[in-house]
Amino acid sequence: GTRRRLWATLGLGMTGGTTIALVLEYALVALALSMGAVAVALQPGMMETLAEIQAQIQASQTMEDLLQVLAPYLAKPWVFLLVLLFAAVLGPLIEEAVKPLAVWILGKHLRSAGEGFALGALSGAGFALLEGLMAASGMVSVPYFGIPARLASSLMHITLSGIVGWGIVSALKEKRWKRLLGAYILSSLLHGLWNGSALLAVYGALRFEVQGMDKWDFFSVLAMILGLLVLSSVFLLIFFALP
Repeated sequence: GTRRRLWATLGLGMTGGTTIALVLEYALVALALSMGAVAVALQPGMMETLAEIQAQIQASQTMEDLLQVLAPYLAKPWVFLLVLLFAAVLGPLIEEAVKPLAVWILGKHLRSAGEGFALGALSGAGFALLEGLMAASGMVSVPYFGIPARLASSLMHITLSGIVGWGIVSALKEKRWKRLLGAYILSSLLHGLWNGSALLAVYGALRFEVQGMDKWDFFSVLAMILGLLVLSSVFLLIFFALP
């Protein structure tokens, strides 16, 4: 297509798709917080605990101090499961639907499903670029880990958004709605595996932080190894599927 179409697609991926995803995800977070507030109101003893946690957070001077405060709570299984539900299920379902926003708009005007893949990938690149910029401030202390992680995550966003873009044009032009459904489910599943495996590795590290690095904990080691193994497998699958 034209250069204007390409730049518009990239821009929509950065602004439109990201904005819609953030609005929907923050709405889910607000709903969860509202439900949490109701639960706290029903248990008066929780108010003192929350006030103590808030005071400790405000007193934290560094990211390490903040981690020490939050680690005992974040390492609790029920907290991990709630975060996993959001990051590995609800978040991917939202993002994979809205990332290829330009393809939804242009779908009937494109010539082939291949164009849908290309513009979907470009839209995913815009999404990944803005997401990376927003996350860049947290990479200052760990650039050797953070930057490669962002590069791998960007590849994931680009490829999976291209797959959904391919499915969108297939459905709108060829009436192959099952292909769109399959592309959307596949992309959401891989995205969920990506986020879930990363969270599993972090969860294992948090358990080590709580229990002390000098203590052997089989579950913590298993969580980190399994998380990194699945994360690497998904990355390799996406990397070799892109061509």
